[in-house]
Amino acid sequence: MGVFSKLFKKNKCPKCGLDLSTVSTIVHSSVPTAKCPQCDTDITNKLEFLDTRSEEEKQIERDAQSALTAEEEKLAKKLSYLSCQQDEQGRTLPEAKVDIRKLGEYLCANGGTNRMKKVAYRVQTLGGDVRTLQIFWDGICGWMA
Repeated sequence: MGVFSKLFKKNKCPKCGLDLSTVSTIVHSSVPTAKCPQCDTDITNKLEFLDTRSEEEKQIERDAQSALTAEEEKLAKKLSYLSCQQDEQGRTLPEAKVDIRKLGEYLCANGGTNRMKKVAYRVQTLGGDVRTLQIFWDGICGWMA
């Protein structure tokens, strides 16, 4: 879900001067950002992004920009809430982990990976922490964190 390859233009980091044309990486976000690997300066505007997702997945993301079915919308809202439930150290609460995993298993059993992706993209649209979903859904329907 949301895999982009980052291709750095032939530019230098504005802070440390690192030649960015020698750097490339992969991110898992539909809103990719980047920092210089040497000095941690934001270099997002120095990048070109190559979206390596299938056309089918791009369409799933576009579809998730609008409300889904009533059930999917309800699940997305619940997952959005759960994905942000953290303790004082910023760790996902144990009960939230269990519920996130159960909902992922439910989506897998009732629609498969594409339904999981659609709901995850909707969670992202609603402001939830999609990376949390990716981590706790690892292995469900072949999902890889």
